[in-house]
Amino acid sequence: MTVGITGPRRRAPWRGAVMVLIIAGIVLSICLMLLGLTGDFLVDWLWFSTIGYLGVFWTTIAAEAEVFSAVFVATAIILWVNGSIAFRFGRSPWTYRPADFEWKRTGIAALPDVLEFMRHRLPWPFVTAAGASLLAVLVAWGEVHNWGIFLRFLYHVPYGANDPLYDKDIGFYLFALPAYVVIKNWMLVTLLLSALFAGAIYWVHGHIEYDAQRWSMSPTAIAHGSVLLGFFFVVKAWSYGLDRYLLLYNDNGVVVGASYTDIHVELPVLWLLIGLSIVAAFVSWANFRVRGYRLPAAAALLVFGCSFVLSGVVPALFQRLFVKPDELQREKSYIERNIALTQQAYNLHHITAKPFPAEQDLTFETLEANKATIDNIRLWDWQPLIDTYSQLQEIRTYYKFHDVDVDRYWLDGAYQSVMLSARELRSSLLPPNAQTWVNRHVLFTHGNGVVMSPVTRKSTEGLPLFYLRDIPLRLALQRREPAALELYHRRQPDHDPPQHPGTCAHHRPIPAPRPRPLSGDQRRAAVLDARRLYDERLFSLCAAGARPESQLHPQFGEGRRRRL
Repeated sequence: MTVGITGPRRRAPWRGAVMVLIIAGIVLSICLMLLGLTGDFLVDWLWFSTIGYLGVFWTTIAAEAEVFSAVFVATAIILWVNGSIAFRFGRSPWTYRPADFEWKRTGIAALPDVLEFMRHRLPWPFVTAAGASLLAVLVAWGEVHNWGIFLRFLYHVPYGANDPLYDKDIGFYLFALPAYVVIKNWMLVTLLLSALFAGAIYWVHGHIEYDAQRWSMSPTAIAHGSVLLGFFFVVKAWSYGLDRYLLLYNDNGVVVGASYTDIHVELPVLWLLIGLSIVAAFVSWANFRVRGYRLPAAAALLVFGCSFVLSGVVPALFQRLFVKPDELQREKSYIERNIALTQQAYNLHHITAKPFPAEQDLTFETLEANKATIDNIRLWDWQPLIDTYSQLQEIRTYYKFHDVDVDRYWLDGAYQSVMLSARELRSSLLPPNAQTWVNRHVLFTHGNGVVMSPVTRKSTEGLPLFYLRDIPLRLALQRREPAALELYHRRQPDHDPPQHPGTCAHHRPIPAPRPRPLSGDQRRAAVLDARRLYDERLFSLCAAGARPESQLHPQFGEGRRRRL
C-alpha cells in the first residue's frame, strides 16, 4: 500500500509581487490625494494671508470641517445601526455549516464557499463599523462644498417682503429652502446606502439569494427593508412639500415662476402626492408584521405610478388642451406679478416716467451745448464690425476676436466712445502639423494686443479708423506704447491644457514680449509675492491641476511679484 504525504502548496512568487504592487498603488493613490488637498490648502492660505483676509479663510475651513463632521457622524451612525441590525438578525442558525468547516483552496473557489468563509471568519462588528465609516466619509466629502448654504441658513435674516403665492418671507427662498433641499437629498442618499449596506450583509449571511432561475429574501430581510422603505416615503413626502415652493423657480417659457398650470394642477397634485407618500409609509411599516412582497410593491406602485401620471402626463395635457388656446388671458395675472416683482427686485418701481415730445426747434446753439453727446453717437454696429476686425486684424489663423465692446476713454484730451476687441489665442486652430506639445504648452501661450476704433468715424474706404491695430501694436494716438500686450485671460476658454512651468519661450512667428500666463481661476487672480522656492513650486503644482483654461507663469523662478 502506498501512502502519499502532501504538504501545503508553495505560494507562487508572482502572487506576492502582485499584492505588493496593489498595496503600493493604494498607498500611492492616498498620498497623491493628500498631496493635492494639502497643496490646495496651502495655496489658499498663502493667497488669503497675502491680501489680508486670513479670517475669511479660517471661517471657510471651519465651516467645511463642521459640515464634514456633522454629516460623517450622522451618516456613520445610521449606516452602523442598520448594519448592526442586519448582522444581529442575519446570523440565524440555519445559515451556518457545521462548526468544524474549514475553508480550503481548490483552484477557483465557488461563490457559496466564499460566502461561507466570510460568515465565519470575518470580524463582523469591525467590518460593519469600518464599512459604515468608509461610506460616511464618501458622503460627507460630497457634502463639504455645501458649507456656504449652511452658513447662509444659520445666519439668515428676514428679507422684508413676502411672495404673493405662499405669503412667505423671500429670505426663506434665499437662505432656508436651499438648505432643506440639501438635507433632503442627503437623507435620500443615506437611506439608499443603508438599504444597500444592510442588503449586502443579509446576502452574505444567506438571507438574500439570487441566481438566474430565482431570487428570494428571508422574512427578516423583508422586515428590515420595509422599515427603511417607510422612512424613504416619509422623506419623499417632505420632498413633495419642498417641491411646492420650487414651483416658483419654474421656467415655463412665458414667465419664470408659478404659472396657471402650476397653481391649478401641479400644486394640488403635490398635496395629493404628499398624502399618498404618508399612506405608503404606513403601509410599508405595516409590512413589518406581514413580511411579504405585496404591500411594499403596492406602496411603491401607488406613489411612483401616481407621480408619473399626475405630475407628468396630466399637467402637460392640461397645458396643451386648456391653457394654450387662451394662454395670454390665463397667464395675464402671473405675467403682471412677474413684471411687478422684477421691477421691485431691481428697484425700478421708483423710476418716474417723463414724456419727451419731439420738437422741431433744434438750433446750432443746442448742438454746440451737447457737442460731447453728438460727437459720440455710435454709427458702427458690432456684428458687421467684428467681421471687419476678423478680416483685417486677426493677422494669424490662431488669433480670434470673440466679441466687440463699447467703452469710453480720455483720448487726446477728449472723452470719446470707442469700440474695441481683444485678439485672443486659440491654440486649437493651429495647423495639424503644429499641434505639438511644445507649441501648445510653451510657444503659443497668449493672445496679442487689442483693436480699437472710434464709434463715429470711418476711413475713406468705409472701413473703421483704427486707434490701435496690427502686431506689433501701432497707435494712432499721442500716447506711449503700452507696457504689456499679452492676453492670458480669454473671454471664451479654449479648453487648452495648462502651460508648462519653468520655461521661457516667445512666439516665434510674431515678435512679442516675454509671456506671462495668468491662471484662469478667479479665486487665485491676485498679486502674490512668491519669494521662496517652496512657494513657487507649490503654486506651479496646484495651478497644473486647475481648470483647463488655467495658465502657469513660465518665469516663476524669478522671485518677483507675479499674478496667478
